[in-house]
Formats: sequence, C-alpha cells, structure tokens
Amino acid sequence: MVGTVIGHYRLVERLGTGGMSSVYLAEHTLLGKKVAIKLLHDEYSRDPRVVARFVDEARAAARVRHAGVVDIHDFGRHDDGRAFLVMERLEGESLLRRMQRDGRLAERFIIDIVRQTARALAATHTAGVIHRDLKPANLFLVPDAAQPWGVAVKVLDFGVCRLAEEQSVRITLSGAIVGTPTYMAPEQCRSARNVDPRADIYALGCIAFEMAAGQPPFVEKGLGRMMLAHSIEPPPIHLLDDLVSPPFAAVVASMLQKSPDARPPTMLAVDEALVAAAAARDEARAGIAAHPTIPMQTVDADTLVDATVREPHDAD
Repeated sequence: MVGTVIGHYRLVERLGTGGMSSVYLAEHTLLGKKVAIKLLHDEYSRDPRVVARFVDEARAAARVRHAGVVDIHDFGRHDDGRAFLVMERLEGESLLRRMQRDGRLAERFIIDIVRQTARALAATHTAGVIHRDLKPANLFLVPDAAQPWGVAVKVLDFGVCRLAEEQSVRITLSGAIVGTPTYMAPEQCRSARNVDPRADIYALGCIAFEMAAGQPPFVEKGLGRMMLAHSIEPPPIHLLDDLVSPPFAAVVASMLQKSPDARPPTMLAVDEALVAAAAARDEARAGIAAHPTIPMQTVDADTLVDATVREPHDAD
C-alpha cells in the first residue's frame, strides 16, 4: 500500500496494523502536509455495520473540540471501496509503550497523565460521546515542553464509542465484545449498550492502577474469568501500598468501585480528587520534613554492662 494515493494523500509509511485497520503516515500530494490515515481492512469495509462504527469514530472525534483528543480531518472511501479516516499526525509514543519500557511509573507522572486524560474525556462526555475502550494503547504521549512532565496526552481510537444521545439506534455487532476486557467496567461486561460516562471512569482507574502497580487490577486468564473478576472481585488496592501515597490510592479505589454510583460522578470530579490527593500527599511529606527524627544520644562505653559476665566471688 505504501505509495498508494488515497484521496489527496500518498501513503508514505505503515505505522501499525490492528485487527480491523492499518495506520499509515501520509502526505498531501500538493501541500506536502503530513497526516495519519487509518485504513479499514478490505473484509470489514464490506460490512456496513463495521463501516458504521468506523464513521462513528470520525463523527465522535470531530465533534469534540479539545486539545487532548485526536483531530479528525476527513473521512471517505478509497477507489477499492475501503473506508479511511484522515487524522492529525502525532509524534511520540503510546502510554502502553512507555509502560513496557519503564515499568512502574512515578506517582506525580501518573497523576499528571490521569488528570490530562480526565479533562479530555470530560470534553467528550459533554459532547455526548462515551469512549468505551480506554486502554494504555489508546493514550498517546506527545512531547510538549509546556506540560509539567514534558508530554501531552492525546486520546485515540473512538472506534467503539457510543454517541450517548443516540443510544436507541447505535449498532453493536452481534456476539462481539465491545471494549477491552482488561479495562472494562462491570456494567460494560454485562451490556455495552447500557453504559454511561462512569464506565470510562472505571477504565481510567484501571489504567492508573496499572501505571502504579506495574500490572492491571485483574490478570485472570480467559475472557470469562476476566469479566467475572471485574464484576465480583474486589480490586487489589493493597498492591499499591508503599508504591503510592494513601490519598492517591484512595482516588484509584473510588474509580474502581463496582457500582457506577459509588465512583466519582464525572471526569471533572476525578480531576478535582487528584488535585486534592496531590495536595494531601505534599502536605504530609512537608510535615515529615519539618519534624526530623532526633538522633540517638551518644552513650559513654564505660556505662555499659555486659550481663553475660559473672561477678567474681570472694575467696573463701
């Protein structure tokens, strides 16, 4: 496919391939502008239900005006019938790649990434869009010197999103699992059609947990066991002990509540809770620094008594 012209863009390099589509670096044939093109595989382009979901991705991202959401420039069909999306080109790496390389991440970095993601998703939820497939592979880290940790988050892949105000007409493929089981909320495990924005809050909690602990909350083998764990097993928050501060662990625990009503009600509430958690952590650490441990006083060796030495008896 490299070298093929799709719309006004020539494919320059394949960046990655998934189960349903491939992503290419492309260049406008006249302007030279670089973009990314997601090209649906041929077999799926012949399925109107899959194409409808593909169109949903374009519509969902296009209706959200936020710097933390990938920008969709165009949508169309290639001459061979395959559907494609034209997106902004991003330079950087996915959160998944960062975790694979670095393992567990620093708490301050985690808070920054989760807060940026929460603010971007607050905008998508306000626009009536529920992502339903948040995972580290769908959070892209773009170099940005203006950010505290030098990276800005971009939320990608709205391919299984739900446009909230159109729930009665949304399409779900028969028998398909909508979302990624490792990060799916209990209610999404039961029915992907009946979720609200709090399912995204649960998924973001799973991601925050994984960044801190080096593994997701549940690591069961097999789809059924994984979905059952999300539904009935308590999240192993104890794994965060000694890895992150108690206030931050408490926020993650609240995001991982089984009942949507027990979670923070909105992504903005998540953001506010993280701000409060960071402040509480810093205050606690400042208190410890202000009261250093008093050093042990030096004891004169002559005052030490060896209890194992017997006193000599008087001669008879």
